[in-house]
Amino acid sequence: MSDEPVDEGRGLLSKWVEKLESGEYVQTESALKDDFGHCALGVLCDIAGVGKWVGDGYRFEGAHYAYSLQRGLSDELDAFGDRIVVRDLGSRLGVSPRLEQMVVEMNDGGATFDEIAEMLRDRLDLGWWA
Repeated sequence: MSDEPVDEGRGLLSKWVEKLESGEYVQTESALKDDFGHCALGVLCDIAGVGKWVGDGYRFEGAHYAYSLQRGLSDELDAFGDRIVVRDLGSRLGVSPRLEQMVVEMNDGGATFDEIAEMLRDRLDLGWWA
């Protein structure tokens, strides 16, 4: 079994920490991206380079990911006729559901990007990024 995917995931998460601390992104809540900025998970989408933004959602691999307080599949369809997915985005980008939930709760609970980056860095240092 190759360590390559793990190394790629660790590299992406290291870049995520750097971008959260960079000051390049304005923080918002309750949306991956909106007119005001990005949430922490939205920053990960932006730097992953595997999809594209469609409105306030992120589209890749035939699905449209959008933030919602309700987790699961919505009944709403995007402009491409795909069901909008509001869960498992992080795992598609190499982040465990548990870590994704922690980031979302911190972001929407008022933690700053620097505080979220510190939590992520601690986990990277421990080898626990997935």
